Amino acid sequence: MNKKEFLRILETALSDFNVDERKEILYDYEEHFRLGKESGKSEDELIEELGDPKDIANQYRVEKEILDKYELEGNCEKSEKIPIGVSIIAGIGLLFFNLIFILGPYIGIAATIIALFVSAIAIAIAGAAAAIFVVFAPLIPHTTVAPTLTATIGIILFSIGTVAMGLLFLIGMCYVVKYFCVGTAKYIKWNIKIVTR
Repeated sequence: MNKKEFLRILETALSDFNVDERKEILYDYEEHFRLGKESGKSEDELIEELGDPKDIANQYRVEKEILDKYELEGNCEKSEKIPIGVSIIAGIGLLFFNLIFILGPYIGIAATIIALFVSAIAIAIAGAAAAIFVVFAPLIPHTTVAPTLTATIGIILFSIGTVAMGLLFLIGMCYVVKYFCVGTAKYIKWNIKIVTR
């Protein structure tokens, strides 16, 4: 599926929405594709992130039903807007909340992830360096280590295992970094959503 097919399926699935609502939703997703391409993501990656367009339409439908029900009960009017002062107070409150409760643990988690990432690289490099040293040790003058053939094979196998462990650790850390970045982006979007409501 490409961008055009995704938007066509989404538009079809939103057929029960009025034209303005449908245009606004489609514009949001076109903008998402544009921003994703600018950040270097492919259409396939963006579509995978967004999910099934029919599911997206169903989410909008459920949200609309809840809002319509809420409005029918007289709890709010369509023209009702939240004053700018409330948004400013919400923004200031979120700022203090984030500074006091979120920033410290966030920096700690980020530092831990960076340290583990660097450790994974170091483990892989150490394994490779050990194997190279053992292979070339006889050629280096003034080397105090002259391992036997059995010891050399053992060290090389141990080095290969260390490199493999380092690479697996590195792959795992790539996933951790990915989910950490996705979680950070969702948290920032949630903060923006709170302030702009």
